[in-house]
Amino acid sequence: GSWVSENAKEPQKVREYLRSFGNAGFMVYVLIQSVHVLTVVIPGDVFNICGGYIYGIPLGFILSIIGIMLGSIMAFYISRFLGYDFISKFIPEEKIQKVSKVINSTQGMIGMFIICIIPFIPKDLMMYIVGLTPVRASKLFFVYALSRIPGTLIWVSVGANMYEKSSKSMIITVIGLVILLIVSFALKTYYKRYEISENKNSVFEENTRV
Repeated sequence: GSWVSENAKEPQKVREYLRSFGNAGFMVYVLIQSVHVLTVVIPGDVFNICGGYIYGIPLGFILSIIGIMLGSIMAFYISRFLGYDFISKFIPEEKIQKVSKVINSTQGMIGMFIICIIPFIPKDLMMYIVGLTPVRASKLFFVYALSRIPGTLIWVSVGANMYEKSSKSMIITVIGLVILLIVSFALKTYYKRYEISENKNSVFEENTRV
């Protein structure tokens, strides 16, 4: 974790390190990406930029997604195995309750998808919290992987554009990021309105029964 934290902000240094492993560098990158997710030492977007800088868009994206999902799956099962007492030592109770409430709601998977698709929001702690809920693992991993695709692709593109020094491609990437921000916040607004509407209906039905 400390190695990742110290070196992730220097893509060229990481590039040279991974290239020294030859073909095995792919596996090393996936492992480092997984460790980064597990230790939550730096924002994930920074390391995705490294992936694009080192391997380019197609390969960097694929390796990043594999590493992210591998680390996320491990975090999920670590949480399920060690339980609340362990997780609450490094995640505030307020955050655990907030995420758990979203996941346990009738539209839990949609809520999690929207949270994870929004750029700049830390997501690596998500699986530790979700592991404490009774959600089905296969469904969770599918939705989580889907939600990580747009953001990962954009940040990998940023890294690739940095290495290639392509201003045109960088402009296109920034436009893509802006579009993702607009779409994700529109989805978030819609979800909040839907949630409020559902809560009102539940209260009305309960009062009617009484």
